[in-house]
Amino acid sequence: MTYSYRTYTSKNLQDLFDSIGSRITNFKHVENKDNHQIFVVAPGLRKKDFTVQLENHNVLSISYEREGENQNQLFSEGKYSKSWELPFVPRLSDINAIYLDGILTITIKKPEQQIPATYQVKVN
Repeated sequence: MTYSYRTYTSKNLQDLFDSIGSRITNFKHVENKDNHQIFVVAPGLRKKDFTVQLENHNVLSISYEREGENQNQLFSEGKYSKSWELPFVPRLSDINAIYLDGILTITIKKPEQQIPATYQVKVN
């Protein structure tokens, strides 16, 4: 039996772990009558590691990046980014984010009146 070994540089390993890390993070989107909720499972992080942004009026982006603070900490580094296009333009006051027990929960209240995606323009 022949075994082949591949030599990895630290750059190769970082790329490997970055690609694995982006697949490990689980998320779930739940929609009900009043809200959209997005749950991101990210244990071991801190609130300050997250960035939650509303871009282009209706694109919600969630990201985190944590740099190693201690070389002896296993899995102390990582990054993740995900965006969702919302079917409406929310008010900033209707977006709430809470990080508790390793789960980031983002709640977006639906507007009371939906703005139509398509407008008919009358031709004169």
